[in-house]
Formats: sequence, C-alpha cells, structure tokens
Amino acid sequence: MSKLSIVRQSLEANPNVVIVKVDDQKYFPNADGFWSHKVDYIVAPRRGLYTADELQPFMMSLVPDGLAHSSVNHFSQYPKKLIFGTLYFDEKVGEEERILTLTDEELFDADIEGFTDGKRTIKQDLQRRTWVRPYPNEAFARDVIEGRLEYRKYKTDSETLRKYERGLVRA
Repeated sequence: MSKLSIVRQSLEANPNVVIVKVDDQKYFPNADGFWSHKVDYIVAPRRGLYTADELQPFMMSLVPDGLAHSSVNHFSQYPKKLIFGTLYFDEKVGEEERILTLTDEELFDADIEGFTDGKRTIKQDLQRRTWVRPYPNEAFARDVIEGRLEYRKYKTDSETLRKYERGLVRA
C-alpha cells in the first residue's frame, strides 16, 4: 500500500480530524522540480487546538506509528507567534526511461560519458510528496486556503490566533 493511501485512510477514518482541502497535482510526464505528483492535505482538529504543545502531538497522531515520515516541521511557540508544523511523506511512484540518440556522426566516435554507439539510456525515478498541514481550527484552515490569511500559511501572530480561538471568526 502506498504512503498516500495510508495517509488518506488514516485522515478519513479519524473522527477528530476535519479534512478541509486536498490539493492533488499531477505532473506527468514532466515533473514540477523533483515531484511528479504532489498531494497536500490541509486539516484541522474537530475541536480547535491553539498551542504548539497541543498541536504537535495532534499532528504526530494523524498517521499510524509504523508509517515513517520523510521529514517534519515541528510546531513552535514564541511569545507573539505560532509556527505551524507539517508532515512530509515521499515515495517512488514510477520510473522514466529515455534514450538519447546522437544524430551527428562526428560525435559517434567521440569519448562522451555514458554514450555507446551514439546512444545513452537515462533512468529516473518518479516521486510523490504528500504533505499533511494541520491548522488550529477549521475556520483558520479555510481562511488560509481561501487567501484571507495568505501570509499565515506557515505561522501566525498571537492576536490573530486569539480571534479564532475565541470564535470571533467562524468556518
């Protein structure tokens, strides 16, 4: 089973999670940088959590213990800001093989690395990255994806966070 399938099933089965948006982008046959497939899960706890001490364990509980993440940004709290955490899951989803063929006969005998009889085979793995991005509550997550909190995608200030915590902003 793919890492994406495990992440998807875990999030969908968790009654404490609201999946606010899934951004699924495929870049075949040309990758977007290193990734051929990118899936970004924007999620929130069903009941809001507003500190790094609450959000960090919530984030780490979103997937089974046996599924190793490729990388993680931890939630961090400072007196006037909260930096959001993210889980990353990378996996191979295919292979690409291309044959480069030289057409200039003068180059056939040239000592060009990797070429034999004017041909070279290039093999490359196709990669997927899945992100899981938890936000403090559903309203905050919706406002991030709808652009109302454009500059709050990775962090927020304590004043903005208090508005969401007090219910002054609703989904």
